[in-house]
Amino acid sequence: SLGWRISEEKFMENSFIDNLKLRASYGQTGNHSIPNYGSIGLLSSDRYIFGSGSGEIVNAIVPRSFANSDLGWEKKKQYNFGLDIGILNNRIYSEIDYYISTTKDLLLNVPVPRITGSGIALENRGEVENKGIDLILNTKNFIGNFKWSTSFNISSNKNKVLELGPDGSPIYKGANITQIGSPIGSYFGYVFEGIYNT
Repeated sequence: SLGWRISEEKFMENSFIDNLKLRASYGQTGNHSIPNYGSIGLLSSDRYIFGSGSGEIVNAIVPRSFANSDLGWEKKKQYNFGLDIGILNNRIYSEIDYYISTTKDLLLNVPVPRITGSGIALENRGEVENKGIDLILNTKNFIGNFKWSTSFNISSNKNKVLELGPDGSPIYKGANITQIGSPIGSYFGYVFEGIYNT
């Protein structure tokens, strides 16, 4: 991270601005939220009808999850640009931040054919981008015997899927869809056109 406190420069000596600082930072993190034994194929017990007609119900062992020896952490990199400004002896103080983050190798439960014995498989698949702005505004309205201060903050974030596996096929889960160009886990369904009375 880097910072430049502009308010300490000579050309700002007679300014009404008490604090003015530019900030920039870059970082990389990992998400290791892989369930215990998530890379190992697990089994569970079930019941199975053996034979035709009035077949006998027997105990069975069925696959519960798929083995994935390549399963790894998600990788996230983020850029952040910020501005701090304080005026009137810092009675009005604000922080503005703009960030861009990209996460690769998402840990996603990918649907697989039910004939395999399990409906989903945990894989590192896809890439998603987040962009946003954070704004904080603090004011000291009265600072004497009677004190009154206010604080205001607002945030905006846009999420977009950039990549999904080798063929880019959407991932469906209930009423949610994850597809390229849309936010992750978007809702989808029928479009309501109105009520037809006959």
